[in-house]
Order: sequence, then structure tokens, then C-alpha cells
Amino acid sequence: MPSPVQADITEQEARYIKSAVLQGRTPADLSRELQKPYNLVYKVAAGLTWKRILPSKGRVLPKRENKLTRELRERIYSAKRAHPGKSNLTLAGEMGLSESMVARALRDARAVLAAKVQRMLLTSASNLEAAKRFRLRPDEIDRLLVLANTQTLPPHLQAEAAED
Repeated sequence: MPSPVQADITEQEARYIKSAVLQGRTPADLSRELQKPYNLVYKVAAGLTWKRILPSKGRVLPKRENKLTRELRERIYSAKRAHPGKSNLTLAGEMGLSESMVARALRDARAVLAAKVQRMLLTSASNLEAAKRFRLRPDEIDRLLVLANTQTLPPHLQAEAAED
């Protein structure tokens, strides 16, 4: 007998979800397609429910990292700079992360960069020097300065922003 969580998804739907995820579909896509709540579809794909059914027992999705470290943030930011046209969702899927973690990493990376640019400009560098140093266009420097002047850097990022 299925558990209350499993009751909203039939065994046939669970099999479909697992096989579709193995073929590269995301739980979000399947949730929309099947018109089922995302959390139910994700639990099937993650192997938290319907564990006994094939095509695989247990987890189908890769285990996500849940701690946003400096190294992970830099890896995400580098991937986004290398492929600016890729969506956060695509990057998240490729890196085995949640879309919200990718968005948070990019936001934090921009905040740290904005603080570094601001500090450099306060020590008598020009916008062009800052653009060369950080490999940015001059208009990006201007946008980062606006960000630095309107946003307080969280304490956990202040030490990183102070480094060269």
C-alpha cells in the first residue's frame, strides 16, 4: 500500500518520472507536464519515495551539494562567465546543484566583485584600470559601483572582498 505521499503519484507515473529523469528531464519539467506538485515529483526522482520501483532503486538524481563554499561560488561564477547565455537552471543541472544555489552564488560573487572594484577605485585607480584588472567592460564597472553603493556586503563575504 502506498504511503500518503506516494498516493498522489501512481506507480506508472513514478516509473515515468524515474525514466524521464535518467534521460535528462528535470523534475520541474515533469511536474508541469504531469500537473503534480514539484515536491512530489522531486521526491520520486531523488529516490525518497517509490524506492522499490525500477529503472533504478533509490536516487536517480545526483546528490546536490548543500553548502555554498567560496570554491563552489567561484566555480559557478566562472561557468556563467564562460557561457553567459546559459540559464541558471541549465548550469544547476550540469553542476548537480539547485537553481536557487546557482542564483545565490552568482549574486554573492557579484557583490564581492562590486566591493573589490569599489575598493580599487577608492585607492585612486581609474575605471579603465579596474576594467582591465577584473576583465570587465567599463559599463559593467559602473553597474558594479551602483551595486556596491546600494548593498551592504554580508559579513561572511566581507573577508573575501578584502583580499586581493
